[in-house]
Amino acid sequence: MYNHYSKIAILLIVLSFTMFQTVFAQNNQKIAPPTEIKYSNSSSTNDVQSLTSDKPQEVQFSAQKQDLLNQLENARTSNDIAKKELIESQLNRLDGHTPVSLVEDPNVRGGAVVHNGSGNEGDITYSMITSAAVWASATQTAPSTFPTPGIIWVATNIYASGGDTCKIYSSTNGGQTFTFAYWFYFTANADFRANELDLELMYDGSAVWIYGISGYTDATGRTFSLLFRFNTTTNAFAGYTLLWPGNATTTNLYYNPRLTSDNSNYTTSTYLYLSTSFDSTGASSSHINRQKYAHITNPFVATPTIDYSQTSVNNGGFYYYTNGVPAGSYLWTDIAYFRTSTSVNRIITVYNVPGSTNYNLYLAWSDDYGVTATGSSTITETSIDYGARMVFNGGSAIYSGMIAYVRQFSGADWDPYYRSTTDGGTTWTAGYIDGSSNRTHTVDIIAPRGAVNLFKVGYDQDSATSNYAFYTGGNATSWNLPTARAVSPGGVDSSFTKVIAGFKNGGGDDCFSLFSTGSGTNLFSSRLCFVATGIQNSNEIPKVYSLSQNYPNPFNPTTSIKFSIPKQGLVKLAVYDILGNQVETLENGTLEAGNYIIDFNASSLSSGVYFYKLTAGNFTDTKKLLLIK
Repeated sequence: MYNHYSKIAILLIVLSFTMFQTVFAQNNQKIAPPTEIKYSNSSSTNDVQSLTSDKPQEVQFSAQKQDLLNQLENARTSNDIAKKELIESQLNRLDGHTPVSLVEDPNVRGGAVVHNGSGNEGDITYSMITSAAVWASATQTAPSTFPTPGIIWVATNIYASGGDTCKIYSSTNGGQTFTFAYWFYFTANADFRANELDLELMYDGSAVWIYGISGYTDATGRTFSLLFRFNTTTNAFAGYTLLWPGNATTTNLYYNPRLTSDNSNYTTSTYLYLSTSFDSTGASSSHINRQKYAHITNPFVATPTIDYSQTSVNNGGFYYYTNGVPAGSYLWTDIAYFRTSTSVNRIITVYNVPGSTNYNLYLAWSDDYGVTATGSSTITETSIDYGARMVFNGGSAIYSGMIAYVRQFSGADWDPYYRSTTDGGTTWTAGYIDGSSNRTHTVDIIAPRGAVNLFKVGYDQDSATSNYAFYTGGNATSWNLPTARAVSPGGVDSSFTKVIAGFKNGGGDDCFSLFSTGSGTNLFSSRLCFVATGIQNSNEIPKVYSLSQNYPNPFNPTTSIKFSIPKQGLVKLAVYDILGNQVETLENGTLEAGNYIIDFNASSLSSGVYFYKLTAGNFTDTKKLLLIK
């Protein structure tokens, strides 16, 4: 078994856990090229010559099948489970699909525990959730439609000699403190895989369920997908090693498993959708990559059934495949769900080709639960990229989604980048989440359920002094919820558990993220980040609004700005040039009453006179600052 601690021990000798310092993301005014969408009748990503601007006709279903799909929708919407199961069986016979029962893995055991842990309060608070060698982490927040909205769930995979452990924590106070709620572990020698953990919360109308999926490597070196679930009412646990098509061939590898559901539109009749990246050895030791797909139509029953059948494209995967891939290449794929404007449940996937000069993002979707690849498109990309993650907000009449990935600008300048859609993937826009000249290594994105075109992003980035976790939120129009900023001490990990984006319900300062230090040393959460490294004075509530002169002034390149607000409310603090153009948003959100300090880093600005303006309630004040370089 690979010893996670061996790498940690070496790193801790040279790595100091630096004190938290102000680090702002800077935007170098990079301009994203226009998005170009191409189409092809080929499912091979090797066949780039077939890409064309002519959009083909999407697959049309037979009248018989369309009628059954309509009946299924009516049954699911009305929670008529008996009728739902009858129509599902009719569709399976028509499509030639045979779901099989999931079998619990006897080498995985788990259950409920109770153990409390807490962190300190303050501004941009980060606190340790667990002290361990961490492989991966994930988080989800219970939406407002749940009976216990706002609970933040955190899962983390931890190294343990002889068989790794997954621990799940919950917070009922927005991430201030966490309770160690559940765990499971391998009884046999197995290791979780780095950065391979995904969570989905689902409500069946009675109980909240935690579903998760993780990649792991067994003692022989083969990689698998482990699906697990907890019923948070009964505390019942089950773990299943998924037997994807081709599993009997020992050289086939399954990794990067992902999951999503349509619980944003259903309760008792919710479906769960799964995907994994697949690697098989081809001729002359070259490899073939595909994305595998499966779905579960009864995730809340004692023994769920799973349909591993791939789409009718007949290439052994959901849609796309790549030949001649070098050994060891990592195929980035993801899966998402949304309901189209014509009330069709659409499963959409993204496929990010590894180890080649083809940097395109390949999209494919199904409108009949994965039986047919209904349509496909290609987002052309000319720069080297990796790490594609895709999310949609879900819910009724909400078609907003986003793909986030790491993209090379030039040399050592890599950025977190996005492709955004508000029309269900018909059109996409492109842009920089953070356009600094620093090196981004990983990126993660989450879409608050039922929100309209709102996304939260976590990523790590090298600065002049260290590597930090960054957090931002917003959409293609503006990344100001909050403006990108560091939310960790220096020295965060990007090899094992990357920076994970989360959120807390209720608006205002809804920041929440996860990060690890060193080489996966311990798991921390970060919250209260809307104030850019401000310090809230909780011992004194000011009587009046005030804005102080920055200090030092003149400055180069950082200065501190103090202000006070006597009551909770919307606060905006922005910097303008001498022509009145806004050049930096330091704060734009709801703040509690208190005294604040914001450190402003103007390293991306030219020398000159600038103005900063505070607006809070009916109060407005503006002061001048002088930058001399």
